[in-house]
Amino acid sequence: MDKNMTIEQAQEKLEEAIKRLENEALPMKEAMELYAEAGELLAFCMNTLNEYKGTVTVINDRLQQLSAEDDFYEE
Repeated sequence: MDKNMTIEQAQEKLEEAIKRLENEALPMKEAMELYAEAGELLAFCMNTLNEYKGTVTVINDRLQQLSAEDDFYEE
């Protein structure tokens, strides 16, 4: 898997892999390789989303802190 892949690219590849697994009569070895690749893509997407979630949480916490400080100065 390409480490420079975006989450959008990984999601697209994951969707393609799922469609192939669902709709094609693949040889067992090829199906297992595709299944393993799909697992790696899913893990990449989940890890990336968790990183984004952490970043959003940090930003929101900082905004709440700034808002609380601003409320303090207005009183």
